Amino acid sequence: LDPYPQPFPHIHGCSFARVASALRVSSSEVSDHIAWMSKADTVKFNVSGRIFEVLREPTLSLHPDSLLNQLAQEADADATDPIFVEANPDLFPLMLDFHRHRKIHISLAVSKDAVLREAAVLNLPVGADDVVQDECPVSLLGSCLGKVADEIDKSMRSNRIALVADMYKACVVRKAASGNLQVVHS
Repeated sequence: LDPYPQPFPHIHGCSFARVASALRVSSSEVSDHIAWMSKADTVKFNVSGRIFEVLREPTLSLHPDSLLNQLAQEADADATDPIFVEANPDLFPLMLDFHRHRKIHISLAVSKDAVLREAAVLNLPVGADDVVQDECPVSLLGSCLGKVADEIDKSMRSNRIALVADMYKACVVRKAASGNLQVVHS
């Protein structure tokens, strides 16, 4: 039985007592250090109810002047609650991407201006050249437009036939109701 109580008694089949004796430190020191590392290495942000966890080093520290890095530095390392950030939760992962890679890649569905605005709010030095937006492949666009045009043409032909039939039926019904319908037999 391990004489040193700790919250995580085994890691990869080794007890803290074995690890501690090999390192010539107490099990409680190992336990305290692991607990400190897990808190100190990452920080959690609450962005409009969505929780994001990110590494302090190297991710946030790459941009020391960013609001996220400053908030992480000011936060108590022992705090369990995420740091609230007033930001767009859909764009926040892109801001974390910039912290990691110094580039932001966005799809056609995302506004480049919105990304730049969000970065400015978070004090990130993101310029227009740092945001790479996907481009619509022209060859695919032509093929898609051709298919759409064909579908519209088919639909219009079908609808024209239905429209003529409906108009003819309405005309027959009106004439029959007024008594002016004459049936010609050949």
